[in-house]
Amino acid sequence: MDIYDPAYIKSVLRPLGFTFSKARGQNFLIDPEIPRRMAGYIRDMTGGAPAGVLEIGPGFGALTSALLDASDKLAAIEVDHRLADVLESRYKERGNFTLLRGDALRVDLNALADAQFNGLVPVAAANLPYSVTSDMIGALIRATRYRAMLLMIQREVAARLTAPPATAEYGSFTVFARVFCETKALFDVPPQAFMPRPNVVSTVMLMTRRESALVPEDKQPLFFRISRASFAMRRKTLHNALSAAFPEFARQAVSQKISAAGIDPGVRGETRDISEFLRLCDTFSGT
Repeated sequence: MDIYDPAYIKSVLRPLGFTFSKARGQNFLIDPEIPRRMAGYIRDMTGGAPAGVLEIGPGFGALTSALLDASDKLAAIEVDHRLADVLESRYKERGNFTLLRGDALRVDLNALADAQFNGLVPVAAANLPYSVTSDMIGALIRATRYRAMLLMIQREVAARLTAPPATAEYGSFTVFARVFCETKALFDVPPQAFMPRPNVVSTVMLMTRRESALVPEDKQPLFFRISRASFAMRRKTLHNALSAAFPEFARQAVSQKISAAGIDPGVRGETRDISEFLRLCDTFSGT
């Protein structure tokens, strides 16, 4: 049995009436070196402590096998019942394997960690479907139990997560992720590593949760209101963008608040970094 062999994969799935779903991002890894490289990061993610790994969308189990060898417990959540049946049959004898059936975007990820990983350090790993990448990353960031996330994602999304200010890739998603996590691109994965081949290059990302967010919790609603507004109209000045987002303030008052933060109201919002958005947060809150 070679779970990375396209002929074997087809022989198992054909009797189940399975066809690859582009909507679900079902591109299965067929290069065994990629899962091994990914699994090699698990112990670093937990600081050497016993690891409880949540795998999201295991598919045919290419990454699952490597994660089982690298973790103390693996809980894999799969939405496709046919693939879930395959995984359950293959790994049911492994004492550190638990199969969860469902949609990871509809699950309380913190409650899942509490139920599955008692006494372990929870981390997440996934070959994420391109169609839900941003939503799933957002859900994992908001699920505060997970110390780190090892994610294979579209290279363009990885560029957004690591982008510096004043670049085309830098945006509100960059700022959101950076407030809570340190992000690092580990290595690229070419299309030929998958079946069927996607039309894009993938990147394996490591996202490590900060011990404390860069923005205090009580300031986060206003901070993200400001940062989202700053990117909503990329060709507009920061003054115009924030005037539209804060109609409760007169335009002159908005200009004064931006200036009070030590920022030129005529600059564009996408050139500002987190520290500057924090200063804006202080002036707009009146502190």
